[in-house]
Amino acid sequence: MATASSTCPTPTSTRRFTCPVASSDYTYDIKGTLEADNQTNKKITVKSMATAAVVDKLAGSWGMAVGDKSGADEIDFSPKSIDSGQKTAFKFTTPWSCTNNGNNAQETYADFKIQLVIETDRGKYTVDLPTHRMKMA
Repeated sequence: MATASSTCPTPTSTRRFTCPVASSDYTYDIKGTLEADNQTNKKITVKSMATAAVVDKLAGSWGMAVGDKSGADEIDFSPKSIDSGQKTAFKFTTPWSCTNNGNNAQETYADFKIQLVIETDRGKYTVDLPTHRMKMA
């Protein structure tokens, strides 16, 4: 975790997804991994993980604007704790959805800045994930 006595290297996550033509509220998962090294002398228990997303860039016609925010509370993750002196890879899955009416005459995509918000028994941490690009087919 991201305290003075523990570290969080760069996380990985699904970076691109193409929304199928003629889809409405099509759901998919963004999956990722966060490597953690508990250098503290106590076990750290993760109470919850969530994601916070902000629209960073748009190309084409969208029903949203740069700066719009969204996210997901209580996303799936494991393991639920990391023992003192141990390293682990937290795996997480956050739900996502898209709608594509198929009327895209030009390249159409949205880039999202996503943060992983981690609530532990030792505090709250925020980790920037790689930009997620959602394209229209």
